[in-house]
Amino acid sequence: LENGFKIKPEDWKYIKRGIIIATIIAITVFLIVFTMGNGRFDAASQMANGVKGTNGELTDPAYNPDSSYYFMNYINYISNSHTVFEINPTLYSPTILAYAIYALLFIGAGFWLYDHKKVNFRKTDAISIIIILMGIISFTRVTSVITSILIYIGIYLLARDREYNDGVFMLGWILANAIFLSFNIVKVNRYIIPTFPPFIFFVLTAIETIHAHVKINKNMIPLALIVLFVIQAFAFTATVEPTDKYMSPEEISNYIIDSNPDYENMTIGVYNIRPYSWWLGSNTIGIPSSHQSEIEQSNISYYIVNKPMDNLTNFTEIKNINELYLYKNNNF
Repeated sequence: LENGFKIKPEDWKYIKRGIIIATIIAITVFLIVFTMGNGRFDAASQMANGVKGTNGELTDPAYNPDSSYYFMNYINYISNSHTVFEINPTLYSPTILAYAIYALLFIGAGFWLYDHKKVNFRKTDAISIIIILMGIISFTRVTSVITSILIYIGIYLLARDREYNDGVFMLGWILANAIFLSFNIVKVNRYIIPTFPPFIFFVLTAIETIHAHVKINKNMIPLALIVLFVIQAFAFTATVEPTDKYMSPEEISNYIIDSNPDYENMTIGVYNIRPYSWWLGSNTIGIPSSHQSEIEQSNISYYIVNKPMDNLTNFTEIKNINELYLYKNNNF
């Protein structure tokens, strides 16, 4: 990236080669996943929803319309001291390590801005800033594709032929994931993992910048971080509260399986599709418990829900395991 974003004629052969290799890898991975999923690729619908910014699966346990979720919780992804299993694992209480990493980033960014306080403002920079602002304004208002394209065009025009192109490239890496995942209504902590490599790049750059301005032993900060990471690695398992609360989906699924040898030929309605599709297979369909008329009119043999539904007329409660209730269709 030392030459900026310019593509020279001799670069095209490498670009074509990279596209071919990437295509082969993508097809190979897709075929493996498609085969393992018995001909299904459920992630496609989630990706489509992320692009469109639509609600996605309302019955998914990871349904979360908060577009700031990843940004507000990112410090916990670095290191946390408390993990609670709610609908999904939720991380709380950042540790000293997390705050130390953030402190390094802010201090390094401050020194970097000081070093680059004299920037040659070009005529195209105003256009670049306007395009970036348009992208920011479009966030959550249109699709992630539009937002991403606007921001990338603005970044490209703003950063081309400047010395910090590597940092801009890494920033684009983070934004590519952050914008898409924030649009996606289904949010899970592990989805943000692809942003870690560029984040580490900025941490290392911050440490290098600090060393250039502060006269300290260059081994001090890395050694301190290593010690904190080792401590956190051993302490992390103690951050999770032990619970058997989430055994209920497996137990109620096993009840259906044991009671019905031909359960695979049945259609089973569930209030929350993800765990039950793991246990019962693709014959599960998600129906929110608030859609009572849809439940009553459906052809499902069973309905699993996380609250009593005594007002169902075509169904009878036959099993209760902790917070889960199993209803059987009276017509089957």
